[in-house]
Amino acid sequence: MTIAQIGPAHLDIEVPRGDDIALVFLLKADGEALDLGDDQFEMVIGWPDHSLVKESESGSLILLPAAGQIRCPLSAAETGALPEGRIAQYELARHGTAGQRTYLAGHLIARGGLNHD
Repeated sequence: MTIAQIGPAHLDIEVPRGDDIALVFLLKADGEALDLGDDQFEMVIGWPDHSLVKESESGSLILLPAAGQIRCPLSAAETGALPEGRIAQYELARHGTAGQRTYLAGHLIARGGLNHD
């Protein structure tokens, strides 16, 4: 029997506040890197009264199609703006000729932020 996944996978990610970081996602299907094709990807990070959008079309979300890898660079200012704790949520979605599909969703759990940079 095959069980199809309904809806996105869920993954909570801890991030350091006030640091330059890159979130790296490797999308796989049946153990192989997923073909990212020519579709556009978008990562939305949201918390009360705020949102941050990263898009492959604008280059703010970086695709490495042959590796099935998506990199989401976040600046120190962007991670510093995240509210402390488990408040911010994110979704990583694909937009293409077959429609939209959200692959991954969860919380960005922001920790720290005591540095003075």
